[in-house]
Amino acid sequence: NRTVSQPTAGAARQVGGGTSSTNGEVPVLSVQGGLGAGDLSARRVQHVRNHSVALLWMGGTGPAPADLFPGGDLHCWPLQGAVPGISTGGALPTSGAVVWPQQVPAGLQGYEVGFQCLVIDPGAPHGLALSNAVHVTLGG
Repeated sequence: NRTVSQPTAGAARQVGGGTSSTNGEVPVLSVQGGLGAGDLSARRVQHVRNHSVALLWMGGTGPAPADLFPGGDLHCWPLQGAVPGISTGGALPTSGAVVWPQQVPAGLQGYEVGFQCLVIDPGAPHGLALSNAVHVTLGG
């Protein structure tokens, strides 16, 4: 687990690991940009199968009940929403990525939210791959 923070800028912490996708690659979710009010921030998942459908899950920062996802653990529980995306292609089968940009709204300083990504991947065990989670605390 790694925490990145600055005064009033918010913090992001990577939690857990993911599950294998095509060719054994594991999708990696990260946060890019600032986490303070008005900052442009993005969630980015990489190492996914090219042209795959991915769902960015949003929710709390607790663990889900055991065995809810085959072979992996959900770390953004309870789930509160999902945003779909399509991975852009790269030269290798698992070099795709999806980016979800968003401006951080004002008035949410100290609010915590968890993010995790599910990728539909026919080459993965069970046809699905799961990324690590990222827990975010918004700054002011």
